[in-house]
Amino acid sequence: MNILVIGCDQVGASLIRDLERIGHDISLIERDPEQLKRLDAFDDYRFGGTALVGDPTDPDVLRRGGVENCDAVAAVSEDDSVNLMAAQIAKSIFRREKNRQRLSAVIAYTEAHHRENIALSDAAATLRMHPNSFCRFFKENTGVTYLNYLNEYRLSKVYEDLVTTDVAQHEVLEKHGFTNYKLFRHMFAERFHTTPGRMREELR
Repeated sequence: MNILVIGCDQVGASLIRDLERIGHDISLIERDPEQLKRLDAFDDYRFGGTALVGDPTDPDVLRRGGVENCDAVAAVSEDDSVNLMAAQIAKSIFRREKNRQRLSAVIAYTEAHHRENIALSDAAATLRMHPNSFCRFFKENTGVTYLNYLNEYRLSKVYEDLVTTDVAQHEVLEKHGFTNYKLFRHMFAERFHTTPGRMREELR
C-alpha cells in the first residue's frame, strides 16, 4: 500500500519504520524539518520513502505529498487539531480524485459501447453501483443525467457522420445506437436549429 503519514514525532517515526518494514511505501509530510532527524535515529533502519516539509493543512502540500495517489492517510502529528484538519482535507481531495477516476471509467465505457443498447444497469455495473445510486452520483458530478450524456454523445457521433459521409441517415442512427427517431429529431433540432436533411444540403 501507498501510505501518506502526517507528522514525524516519536509516534510518527516509529509508525513509519514499522510500516516500511512490512512492505508499505511511505510518503511523509512534516512541518518541522528538525523532526525528520528522528528517522535517522534508528540503528537498524533507514528511511526509504519520500519526505516533504510543509503545512499538512495546505491542500497543495497534501497533493505534492501524494494524497491523490495514496491508499491510506495516517495523521499522527503532535497537534490533534492539525491531524483533524489534515485528515478532513485529505478525505475531500481523495474523494474528488476517486470520483474523477470513476467518471473516467464510465465515459470510457460509454464511448466504447454507445452503439449498443446501454441500460442504466449496464453503466452502473462498471462502478459496481445500484442504478439509483449511480444516477445520483453521475448527476452530482456532471450536472446532467447519464441518459442525457449518452444521447448527447451519440448525437455528436451522428453529426460527425452526417457531415463527413454520404451514408443514409437511418444507417447512421443505427450505427450510433439511436433507436428513438423522434427523440433524435427533437435533440437535433434543439441543438442545430435545422433538420439533418437540410443541414446536409447546406453543406454540399
